[in-house]
Amino acid sequence: MSKIVVLDSGIGGASILKAIRGRIPKANYLYFADTLNAPYGEKSEQELFKILTGIIDKLNKKGEIFALVLACNTASSLCGARLRRRYDFPIICVEPPIKVAAQMGFKKISVLATPQTLNTNKTIKKFEQDKNLKIEKVPLKNLAKEIDENALNLNYLFLELSKCLKGVKTECAVIGCTHYNFVKTQIETILRCKVVSCEEAVAIQTEKVLAGSCYCCAKPKLRIVLSKPNSKIRRFLKTYLNSDQS
Repeated sequence: MSKIVVLDSGIGGASILKAIRGRIPKANYLYFADTLNAPYGEKSEQELFKILTGIIDKLNKKGEIFALVLACNTASSLCGARLRRRYDFPIICVEPPIKVAAQMGFKKISVLATPQTLNTNKTIKKFEQDKNLKIEKVPLKNLAKEIDENALNLNYLFLELSKCLKGVKTECAVIGCTHYNFVKTQIETILRCKVVSCEEAVAIQTEKVLAGSCYCCAKPKLRIVLSKPNSKIRRFLKTYLNSDQS
């Protein structure tokens, strides 16, 4: 059965999947949370590429992947291009939505992401060269891991976030890690600025890439798979994605 696979290291990509399902409701989906190898934020390109190809090859053993959404900024930055060269199905990556923030008129933009994404992402590097913008890179080393660990009580992270973001003064905060989508309201409260994330943009891009393709089915299903058992994350995902599939 052909399916759209959304892959991330934990719960972050679920926000992307929810937006995609809002636009493409009649498709089969598989959400893969790589809890075994999480977090991705500090892994090298070679290490992460080996992990990702191992997962994708296993999921596509019978040629069932219709499209892959790489719902992790670090994975997209480091491995997106190589994965597209390796596989013949569409691969949609995520990007820090700096362009969106700039189009909204913001000149001082802070990008919140893992150190690896901040150091390697081509979009960030491109906009750093724009003399009309002031781009501040804000590394949040362990936040993705803490979001996974506190998935059932994200309000617990407010104090930690306040410490991490101390001293950041900006007009707009751009989310550069899909995990951070789940603490957007907290970030907005702490920084008192506009927060921009990429869920809807990725959903629109996915719909555009798949336009004209036959992915609709009469009884669409969503399956959630974790590479390592984690009852907390599974419970969160099933509730957030409104899934009764195991």
